[in-house]
Amino acid sequence: MRFGKGLCALAALSLSLLGRGAAAEEQRCRELGSNCVCSEPLDTTSYANVFGWGWNPGDSTSRECTADGSTTGVAIVRNEGNFGGSNNATLLDRLPQGHSLSHVLELAEGYEGGFALGHRMQASGHQSSFLVRTAMRWYRYYSDDYSDDYAPPCDQGSKIAFNDFDNNPMASYNVVTKWGANVYNFLNFTPPQDCCSGALGQALTIGEIRGKWIRYELVILNRGGPAFDEILYFKNITDNLPEVELWQLSMAGQLNDGTNLQPPGILNQLHSEMYRQGSCLGFGATSHFMIAGWDTDEGQRIGGAYEIEGAAGGAGGSGGDPSATSGATSTSATSGAGATTWGPGAAADESQSGGCACRLASPLPRHRWAGLALALALACAARRRYRAHGMRVTSG
Repeated sequence: MRFGKGLCALAALSLSLLGRGAAAEEQRCRELGSNCVCSEPLDTTSYANVFGWGWNPGDSTSRECTADGSTTGVAIVRNEGNFGGSNNATLLDRLPQGHSLSHVLELAEGYEGGFALGHRMQASGHQSSFLVRTAMRWYRYYSDDYSDDYAPPCDQGSKIAFNDFDNNPMASYNVVTKWGANVYNFLNFTPPQDCCSGALGQALTIGEIRGKWIRYELVILNRGGPAFDEILYFKNITDNLPEVELWQLSMAGQLNDGTNLQPPGILNQLHSEMYRQGSCLGFGATSHFMIAGWDTDEGQRIGGAYEIEGAAGGAGGSGGDPSATSGATSTSATSGAGATTWGPGAAADESQSGGCACRLASPLPRHRWAGLALALALACAARRRYRAHGMRVTSG
């Protein structure tokens, strides 16, 4: 009987099925375990409309984001349906080489109006947990001709996010305007202030984001107060430029230096935003939205998505599968010189595996090895049984 390539095929099939079954949330969410609040990869063409204003992405079935806090999985709020899953070659080509995405969410050319993607933490859920440190990470693309605030008659095209307290606006964020990054609308805080227009932190121009995929991560400290603070990180992943910190509210001269800033309640709604109004040029796209939280402040981050940035994904944090590590997510199986061995860092050959070895095209995250090892163990056991009975088993 001929088992060699068949074993590898079985292992590859098992690994492929593991990958598909894990599509409910992104790998980084699984790594963080209970610290992951919700995840929406948006690698789908299916968006189910609910109530006319809400949309449920089809590729998330567990740990879904819920924008209104009550309708599970309705992560997107938009009154129009002029968006969807896109395999636009330009959009995908401007992601890092080696990404595993098939689709991203694309808004139509010239779109306007609100588009919120996010989650509302309920009292029965995470509203009162992870108060010390919460992070929201997402990716956004700006077309080559994208209009922002300062390209009349288009207005407010530089919005990237907003946060609420029980549907009462708490803070809105603009970035990449001719004034640089800014944040405003802290009028319900103590002390009340609109705050932070003008060049807060790193100043950017529209030219630095047109035609680029940007990874944003907003880290919120003490979201129930006191000493409320926020840090916004920005990375151009199309050109693989270094990540920069656009602002921290507690830095000198901002929000009363961040001292004892008190929100009106626990900030429990976090949303990325792609709002524009007027007559606007260009389009936008988004992918891999995620929220995570911690009960300590040790500099934890969500970091990049492995599905987009490969082994560069992740950035520490706590919780989750202790065996999970960073790594590429390729599920292709192959044999021959130059391929990576089937165990993480191991040189698997016939002598080490009882004459039963496969080689994969790229390293895999540890959380997939348990299932793969089980598939290999079962197949190899069968192979050894055939050998014990004098049956011919080849690798040819």
